[in-house]
Amino acid sequence: MRKDFTNYVKYDIISPLTVYADDRKEKNTMWNRKNEANYLGQILLEQEADSKKKRRDKNATQSSKWNLVLPQNYERILQRFWGTSEFGELLEALTREQRKRMYESISDAMLEKVFCEVPDVVQERIAECSFERLERFFNEASISQAYPVFMLADFDLQCLVVTDMLSQESLMAYARYGSANEDKESFLRVIEKIYVEGRIIQRKCFIRKLALMPAEWIAKLLEKYNSELACAILEEMEAEHKHETFQAIRKEALYAVLRRCNFLLIDKTKSFPISRLTDEERRSVFEILRQEWKPSEIRQFFCTDDFIESFYPIVSLADKEYLLYEVFLANELPIVYQRLQISERREMILLMIGEKGTTQYDYVILEEAIEVLEQFASDGLDYYEQLTLEDLRERVLKVSE
Repeated sequence: MRKDFTNYVKYDIISPLTVYADDRKEKNTMWNRKNEANYLGQILLEQEADSKKKRRDKNATQSSKWNLVLPQNYERILQRFWGTSEFGELLEALTREQRKRMYESISDAMLEKVFCEVPDVVQERIAECSFERLERFFNEASISQAYPVFMLADFDLQCLVVTDMLSQESLMAYARYGSANEDKESFLRVIEKIYVEGRIIQRKCFIRKLALMPAEWIAKLLEKYNSELACAILEEMEAEHKHETFQAIRKEALYAVLRRCNFLLIDKTKSFPISRLTDEERRSVFEILRQEWKPSEIRQFFCTDDFIESFYPIVSLADKEYLLYEVFLANELPIVYQRLQISERREMILLMIGEKGTTQYDYVILEEAIEVLEQFASDGLDYYEQLTLEDLRERVLKVSE
């Protein structure tokens, strides 16, 4: 009669079997490990023997010897030959794969030497390096080591480094380093060229990255390069950063920046320091605005305070008349009047009622002039203002009759 399986459990027969199986498995594992250790030891002995043969073989190539060198010794070897003609010969003797392995193991300082040792083949050397190693190098190497390699690289790689590899902090470091050294404009030129000619997939992200750059650097960009790029950057900048940037532009270059960008810089921001321009430059700005834009469009360039403080006192009578009739709103005229000197107030009223100026308008704004004077009547008008107000009121009555 066949025993039931439960009897094995009942009489503890299964437990010793299980222990035996586990013990056998552990012994097998130990044997495998010992066997593995013996095999690795054998390989190392063979490698050592092979190494001895290579050392003694006068016909062995540098490349074949290099295969026996441990990665941690690459730096020592290169350091030994750095500065001699043998350095370049050693690099040339290695295969492409050997150089690739070497790039992963050597320091950033040595990698810079390898790249720049022969400028004619720098692009070939960089192309052998993995993306990850290049990314570490351009972000973690000292800027004095990474920057020369960046400038020696071809345009496609420069574009890749700026848009895909450099962190925001590293990009700022490159900008500062370029500005502080004799090739201060070269990095700016690269950035401008990337925007114009580069194949940028995420252009918006690239612009946002540039918008966080130091104010002094962006100011140089505005002074020297592409106006479209400058405007795109300004659109992404915070108001305070815009103000810092405009203040960083050299005063003598501010007007040239405006002209080069066709005054779009003013249109993109309300923080443009128009007061930094000379009187002559401001007159020229207003003349161009008047010629090229409608009054409603001109108002988008500056706030009322800018027109009152920076333009109205220094422009011609014809331009003042244009401001009063076309640009300022009716409710802004009292504000203008209040901010002017006494002699300028009288001139303003005369322009409004058509008794001074170019008389190019076939109408006068008597009622607005009356409202301006009446708003200040409670504070007390001087003798001239009181006579003018009474005269204007009589005129209105005559017209209404």
